[in-house]
Amino acid sequence: MTDDFRAEELIYFMKKIGLDLAALMDCCLRNDELSGIQVYFLVYLLRHHSEGTYLTELCRETGMSKATLSALIKKLREKDYLYFRERPEDIRKKEVLPTKKLLEESEEFFIKTRQMEDEVCVALWVLYCRIPTCSPALSWITSVTVNWTPPMKNVSRRPDWPTPMDLSGVCRTATILCSPATAPT
Repeated sequence: MTDDFRAEELIYFMKKIGLDLAALMDCCLRNDELSGIQVYFLVYLLRHHSEGTYLTELCRETGMSKATLSALIKKLREKDYLYFRERPEDIRKKEVLPTKKLLEESEEFFIKTRQMEDEVCVALWVLYCRIPTCSPALSWITSVTVNWTPPMKNVSRRPDWPTPMDLSGVCRTATILCSPATAPT
């Protein structure tokens, strides 16, 4: 990257990463019944609100609009992954809870999600390593990745992890997130 890196290029690059992450979720997490985004939302719900939560709380945490979140939850209710529990004192307020079906399938969702997240973190690490330290426009990525190191201990789960000295042949995620058209050089 050069010093004349423009803000619009950075914004375009961040948008591209977001789109690529959505495509990656769909590729890695999709199953016969659910899209990748739906699976990732269910994993988020299980990680942070396994005992239930409310729509307004989820909107605040995820940054999604109420309309978008309501549509997502409606689809997941129709597929029997979530259900509502009404509060007796206020029937307008409904708690969103996981169903037995979701709890039974949760382990598979967790495994696939963790593998995808690991790949994304490695790709971000590679991206970080490619950014010159003198690039103030991209200092935000430093705060995201500087304290992260690729996991090396859990070899039984992912024996293909690169060592810290060998990040050249990382994974397909690095190719997706760091395509030649938008990746910094």
